[in-house]
Amino acid sequence: DIATLSGDLTVARNVTTTDSTATATTAAVTLNAGRNAAAGTAAGGNLLIAGTPAISTGAGGRATLLTGSIDGSTGLTALVGGGSGRFRYGSDEAQTRYTLALTPGLNAIYREQPAVTRRVDEQTAVYGDAVAFTTSVSALANGDTDAQAFAAAPSIAVGGSVSGAGKPIVGSHVLTATGGSGTSQLGYAFDGQTSEGT
Repeated sequence: DIATLSGDLTVARNVTTTDSTATATTAAVTLNAGRNAAAGTAAGGNLLIAGTPAISTGAGGRATLLTGSIDGSTGLTALVGGGSGRFRYGSDEAQTRYTLALTPGLNAIYREQPAVTRRVDEQTAVYGDAVAFTTSVSALANGDTDAQAFAAAPSIAVGGSVSGAGKPIVGSHVLTATGGSGTSQLGYAFDGQTSEGT
């Protein structure tokens, strides 16, 4: 357990243990930059990765890497793995705004809590063909995906007039989303609203 109370923590050498701890409250390795700063505060200290150090634990162990801001945490995305879903937001060692449990291996937790907007993607379809309804989320960080950020996708309904066969008539139709996850399981700030598409 290595921490700064305030200010940056730079990791330039390997951090290795044979410890395999990965409980809900304890990790084999904990690196914490700016421990005195509260969750939701991007300032106070960032975890900086200098060069290409390795952080490793025993089999099944977890390394928890706590930091301040997304942009200020140099090298952390590359170390943990962009798009891996191993990032959490708006949290620290005392407060968690995420609901998806941390997993064995490297996990990064940011005090910063970015705000995201979920929207129904615009779609074009040939009359009579099925429409592949999708949603996307703006401002996701670290390569996170919609499916990683939210446990359940909304249902999408097509508004406007339909033909006798029940198909939307040729033209523009509003796509409205209902249901789905009202909060982000990774800890993003989300108002629970999904914007419409066409």
